[in-house]
Amino acid sequence: MDDKYKELETDNLILRKVLSTDAIDLWENIFNNFENYKYYYPLEFIKQEEYSRLVFSYKERYRRGNYFRWGIVLKETNKLVGMINLHTPDYINNKILIGYIMMNKYKNNGIATEAAQRVLRFVFEDLNMHRLEAHVVDVNIPSERILQKIGMNLESLQKETYKLYNEYLDEKVYVILEHEYKNNKKI
Repeated sequence: MDDKYKELETDNLILRKVLSTDAIDLWENIFNNFENYKYYYPLEFIKQEEYSRLVFSYKERYRRGNYFRWGIVLKETNKLVGMINLHTPDYINNKILIGYIMMNKYKNNGIATEAAQRVLRFVFEDLNMHRLEAHVVDVNIPSERILQKIGMNLESLQKETYKLYNEYLDEKVYVILEHEYKNNKKI
């Protein structure tokens, strides 16, 4: 299969590969405090070196192809403000999952929604997927709002599927299908 990764762009954003040089900025603004990312990644990083190794591994994943993780960069300032990714692709059933995380000072201002809208378009127009899913811990209301704004609908509740601090939390599954995307695009 040909590598489908590409840099994406919106009016205000560039979505580009996450580089090893981004590791320090991401560590200092998100991943040095588990509270910042506990709903995005369930394992706590203790040292910056651990997180840097993970970011460094992205380079090999990009090289192998069809790895969809973008740094969200503001065009105006060229500042990295978060990440958005597609994961767990199922090319037999043509479905994939979306996830995102923002630096705290860039939350609640539409940036994640704008990035998610662009990735949604990529999923259906470039990858030709049939289904996009997101799994959201049920207490993560801001993330749910983003999914709702881009046209995704609540499909189900999965009981006790996300372990956090030795407690199992429920996850909501949001979905949009290709024909729903196309119908929404006409509005």
